[in-house]
Amino acid sequence: MSNPNCTNSLILAASNVKEWLEDYCEGETETIPFLKYYYVDLPEEYRVPALIIFAILFMAIFFNFLGTTADTYLAPSLEVISSRMKLSEAVAGVTLVALVNGAPDAISGIVAGGKESGGP
Repeated sequence: MSNPNCTNSLILAASNVKEWLEDYCEGETETIPFLKYYYVDLPEEYRVPALIIFAILFMAIFFNFLGTTADTYLAPSLEVISSRMKLSEAVAGVTLVALVNGAPDAISGIVAGGKESGGP
């Protein structure tokens, strides 16, 4: 559960940021103490460039994971389906990939619509 005292505005307004983080933000991160690294260890002029580099690295890694997963699981399945339905690669790419992309939303909508109450 998030601590209401561990917000950016309160951290920046604290006279001693390190003590504030230890007192109010302990346990906000489990493995890596990101808040301590960001507010205490990283000089203020390097915070924005560090976040930009981290975001670019994060996106590159996860796009790589996404591409690897699609190559391993999605492409072979689409090849089998399109060959059995005797579709060209272009038609299969346009129709079947769109179907696969929208399937989670459709399934969650069907499941949510079938419930009588709003709760789980």
